[in-house]
Amino acid sequence: MALGLAAPWLARVTMWRGLAATERAPWIAAALAAAAFATGARALQTQIPAGDEPHYLIIAQSLLLDGDLRIENNHARGDYYPYHASELRPDYLRRGTDGEIYSIHAPGVALLLAPAFAIAGYPGAVALQLLVAALGVAILWLAVHRLTGHPGAAWVASAAWALSAPAYFHAFTIFPDGPGAVATIAGLWLLVALEAGHRVTTGRLVAVGGALAALPWLHTRFALIAGILGLVLVVRLIARPDGWRAVRAFLALPVVSAAAWFAFFWVIWGTPNPSAPYGSYTQSAFANVGRGLAGLLLDQQFGLLANAPIFGVAIFGFASLARRSGRLAAELALLLVCYASAVGAYQMWWGGYSAPARFLVAALPAAVLPIGVCWARASVPVRSMILLLLAVSAAMVAARTFVDGGALLYNARDGADLLLDWASRSVNLPLAWPSLHRGLLAEAVTDSVLWASAAALFGVLAWWAASASAGGGWTAACAAAALTMMGASTVVWQRYDDHRVTPNTSELDLLHHWSPGWRTVGWQSSPMRLMDAAAIPARLELASTVRARPAEGPTPLFTAPLVPAGDYDVLFDGSARPTGHVDVVVGRTLQPIEGFELTGDGPYRLHLPVRAHSVSFLGDERARQSLRRIVLRPHAVGVVDDTAVRGSRYGQVRVFFLDDDTFMEPPGFWTRGDSDAVVVVDTASLSGGMDVAHPVLRVRSGAVPTTVELDGDGWSRTLSLDAGATAAVPLPDAGSAGTWRVHIRTRGGFRPVEHEPGSRDYRNLGVWVELGSEGPPP
Repeated sequence: MALGLAAPWLARVTMWRGLAATERAPWIAAALAAAAFATGARALQTQIPAGDEPHYLIIAQSLLLDGDLRIENNHARGDYYPYHASELRPDYLRRGTDGEIYSIHAPGVALLLAPAFAIAGYPGAVALQLLVAALGVAILWLAVHRLTGHPGAAWVASAAWALSAPAYFHAFTIFPDGPGAVATIAGLWLLVALEAGHRVTTGRLVAVGGALAALPWLHTRFALIAGILGLVLVVRLIARPDGWRAVRAFLALPVVSAAAWFAFFWVIWGTPNPSAPYGSYTQSAFANVGRGLAGLLLDQQFGLLANAPIFGVAIFGFASLARRSGRLAAELALLLVCYASAVGAYQMWWGGYSAPARFLVAALPAAVLPIGVCWARASVPVRSMILLLLAVSAAMVAARTFVDGGALLYNARDGADLLLDWASRSVNLPLAWPSLHRGLLAEAVTDSVLWASAAALFGVLAWWAASASAGGGWTAACAAAALTMMGASTVVWQRYDDHRVTPNTSELDLLHHWSPGWRTVGWQSSPMRLMDAAAIPARLELASTVRARPAEGPTPLFTAPLVPAGDYDVLFDGSARPTGHVDVVVGRTLQPIEGFELTGDGPYRLHLPVRAHSVSFLGDERARQSLRRIVLRPHAVGVVDDTAVRGSRYGQVRVFFLDDDTFMEPPGFWTRGDSDAVVVVDTASLSGGMDVAHPVLRVRSGAVPTTVELDGDGWSRTLSLDAGATAAVPLPDAGSAGTWRVHIRTRGGFRPVEHEPGSRDYRNLGVWVELGSEGPPP
């Protein structure tokens, strides 16, 4: 609602003179983009590098260390361990004619980033990548301004590009798509200059030709972009008075690059065919195009429009551009349609483990130009709607960047977008949005048509309301948008049998925010009556909550996310007397914190000293056959902000890990080298007492001397340990609580691969910690 009220005012704001000057504004845009990209890179440092990023980086290392592209020895030496903790196998499908392993990934990104990697390692590569992306924003600003003559259009289009998920997340991750998009922007800048009839110097023709020549080296699929853009530019250049001279300057580098590119495949794989590294495993077929295009555009987890709705404006921008310059509109459409169809034919259209719409990024600037045209020709109401869509797209980027350390960024192909799941805990939003990974293509298309109809209805209502009133109309339009979205969700939900409303996650959210001190009124709707607010938690019953397709591995009998700290009665419901054994696990692990032997005697109780990232119950075969459901009933709920990402039981002591700076390996755990880890040690038994009066942390250094600082509430201890040395640290009396919050600062570390013959463990480890009863170390 606030955005709706602000949008008309923003649409009327006069551009500050400094932001309209073509000699200054592009560099301001680039600086702002670089700052935004750097902020994202820092916020997501625990999530990246991921997916194929390490494979591009190790090619750079091979170039720097060995002067070649043979990567088998680099993997064998573990050159990647400074940025990748686990073993990384060579990513290849076919050896070269010399019997050596060459990466399936193109070497262009490695060549681009090698100088920065040589100077500052992985952080240097990220810095150079985002600076190149920021340069692309500056060139895009100039291209849109030259096309429209409108500085506001240039700023809106640049923001639509830089602050939307596809471009933003590939600006600082080590994939070829970000640099590929910058090369495409350079080609579009020249295309717009020729459309406007501007004179282009020979140096700039050579530079743009060089940018397009680099595209196939970044990724084989980018050769299609280079070919289409190169063709339309040559056709335009020939028509100029100095046409053939300009064409020779423009094609000088592409011709040399193309010859070298085909020779590259011939020398290594014995054929000039660019698909040689893939062997027969190309995964591309014309039959995949329909599903691939639908997924690239509409899928809630990986689709363009679902994650960057601002690009919906490009549809109207193309119509406006076609009326002004049909040729330019046709050239841009040709590029987008041909490239999107080519990547849609690839079976893995979502791009693997990566941010949304990765495979569209390199060609997507061609859709940004029409956004600028739409803004330049739009009325104030239409501009207000464009700003709303831009704000929504940027807000989605912010959520994926900053919520839970970037945990919403990368999706598994389970048909439930993490961002939608986070946005509402009361209803199943992922079920209401199109997904190509949840069912048949026809179902996703039908859902998309329903949402497109709802979007059209919202557009009509918003335009009418904004035209009818300068201020209040937009309030009504935003209300109409909310009603339209609720209506579309309701209609889509009716197509599915169940799981539309998820009261369990809603109840968990209530418990998470529960504070009897300010929630003093309780209300029961059926029968209607007031009730004691303090009694509300005990009235809740939490059943299993699964809002996406179950992950691979053992299927839990019960699972629930973000379970608050507290005591819970566990109710096992079966058709007969339940039997078997059930383990309780917290977070991303299979190590249990509790185990229940189902004898029917009960009661069973679960104690959580901190909020759990998730709680799951895993049962043996007898339990799976005898249980129908498991229910948690809150007995006493605490207000604890800490969240355990994992947990494990070590004898009579349970440990809850609050971050990813530890590695659980029964009978203890390693801390990460040079890290600050926080754990919660808990000895509370099921009856509320303590099984161990004074647990002891037994701390042992690894292969190198290490300094460890431990502290908790009112106590601290510093250990300077020689290699292999052990020290015992008794925890102080915690009274009846039986819970200690321990901060473990490790200074120093080692990698087992460097000290243990035959080891393939590249992790940077700090100290080993075990827990036991009070006494001297063994």
